[in-house]
Amino acid sequence: MNVHDGNIYYKPICRTVEEAVYVLDVIAGFDPRDDEATRERFKFIPEGGYKQFLKNEGLKVKRLGVVRSPFVDKLHDSTITASFEDHLSTLRKRGAIVVDTLHIANIDEILDPHRSGELMEKLAEYGQQTFIEAEESTGISEKEIQVLENLEKLSKDGFEKLMKENDLDVLVTSGSRASPILAIGGYPAILVRRVCDDGMPFGICFGGLRGTESKLVEIAYGFEQATKNPYVKSQDPCGSSTGSAISVAANLAAISLGTETDGSILCPSSSNSVVGIKPTRGLTTEEVSSHRP
Repeated sequence: MNVHDGNIYYKPICRTVEEAVYVLDVIAGFDPRDDEATRERFKFIPEGGYKQFLKNEGLKVKRLGVVRSPFVDKLHDSTITASFEDHLSTLRKRGAIVVDTLHIANIDEILDPHRSGELMEKLAEYGQQTFIEAEESTGISEKEIQVLENLEKLSKDGFEKLMKENDLDVLVTSGSRASPILAIGGYPAILVRRVCDDGMPFGICFGGLRGTESKLVEIAYGFEQATKNPYVKSQDPCGSSTGSAISVAANLAAISLGTETDGSILCPSSSNSVVGIKPTRGLTTEEVSSHRP
């Protein structure tokens, strides 16, 4: 049972950054059915929407942070490592300032859902009765409150501190390995599809602080325009929103929506070589899934 209360909301998976941003403009905003989650985040949406930030020169003077341990150092595929280094070089050539070899405090604890408390209970251990009891409860217990407080502290002392102390616009990583960091704090990210020289699809992930979608769009679009835009259909799909990613990768749909708690947008986007946007938690409604036509 994941304790990301209010983190199951819709996000776009598309073939290009431009397509994904047009979808984001449609689905982002205040929803009276989801007042608590969307009212606060409505202030993040810029007048005129996000498509105005689709700029070819979006990388200029942007500060991009690279955390090599464990996101790069533990890559077992030398081809992906080489491709990631090539893309860092492209980012520099397009005017970005790459701040390399940074560290996130308590990263091992953040990435371990058992230590952080992110994963509180598992169905295999506790059975269906746990979920029945949860449905019948009136709210979360003191234990869950303590877990949520710990996750918030890990976010502030880790990712937020890294971004603010180094004056970063985004954190850039290969693939979706940073998704737990982004998930526990409800931070936004855009994963741009790439392909290694051997045909293996992967993604370059740009993650930022809450409400920084405008910068993420500028950076992701500028990067996409500076590099080859590949199309690969064969790969382990990865994650719970695989159907959404596969439908786009197989050209069955131009756009799709998926949900994410921790990695279910970023991982299939990376594995299927498509573009996925994970907005700030609350920027899109959580109520869409429960209202059918």
